[in-house]
Amino acid sequence: QEKSDAIPDPCDPFDPADPQEWREISQVVAQADIPGCRNPRLWLSQIRAVLSGSTIDLKARNRCVQDMARHHLMPVIEIVAGRRGLQIGDVSCVN
Repeated sequence: QEKSDAIPDPCDPFDPADPQEWREISQVVAQADIPGCRNPRLWLSQIRAVLSGSTIDLKARNRCVQDMARHHLMPVIEIVAGRRGLQIGDVSCVN
């Protein structure tokens, strides 16, 4: 049991390298019921974030993740970020 607790979930969107603000936003979005997205946690785990002032730019692992973020996750992400006084900037693809 202890070993399974120590192994991180491969779909865990909360990368310690990401800004705290993005980790908090991801945690809320991961639990949201998002039309067209059965598992937001899986998609969020493939997005990294860069904070610049009050703007968070998102870096998707590939085009598929980028499209899912733009077309399904973004409405929820923007609402959650807005409540924290933050804006979401660009959603780019690292590949």
